[in-house]
Amino acid sequence: MQAYVDSCYESDTSYHFFEDRNQNPATHYYTLTRSFPKQGIDGSNFRVMTVQYYDNYDYLSGFPSGVNGGFMEDGGLEGFPEQEMKKVKGQLTAMKVGILDGGNTNWVYTVNYYDMYYRMIQQQKTFYPTGYGVTSSAYDYTGKVTETDWHLWQIQLTQQGFTMETLLEQTIGMTETGIWWRIKIKKLR
Repeated sequence: MQAYVDSCYESDTSYHFFEDRNQNPATHYYTLTRSFPKQGIDGSNFRVMTVQYYDNYDYLSGFPSGVNGGFMEDGGLEGFPEQEMKKVKGQLTAMKVGILDGGNTNWVYTVNYYDMYYRMIQQQKTFYPTGYGVTSSAYDYTGKVTETDWHLWQIQLTQQGFTMETLLEQTIGMTETGIWWRIKIKKLR
């Protein structure tokens, strides 16, 4: 296989080592015809299973609710920034991974937010088949994590056809005497 891929790049100068960004959500905001394998060229048809996004958050409109609303301020953490960096050159800002479930197109989404020191301060993600979560971390001046909040919303169908959201919250913090944590479970609606 490696020899075949190498020959594609040696014999055809239209092959590139990366795809370019575009504005098409159907192609995951990237071209699919510049690097190996090329979508629809020479009979190759493939299913994209992983897409990674870097540098900014321009593509969030194509992500599901729960992770497309942008950075969530977390007032419960001491030292947590009021906003994220909008442009983080070279950082993984989001990823989506395809679920193998009989040909259906379902994805698990993750969005990462960073502070001005390029430390990850928040991660938002969806869970399969339903639910989403947010993890937020605060740092001290040396760069050590001082406190982390984790929130999980699980959406469930009831017998009456209504949805019920269960919120699980967990806070883990570091003190001079050791680690402490707090867990709360709430039923919403």
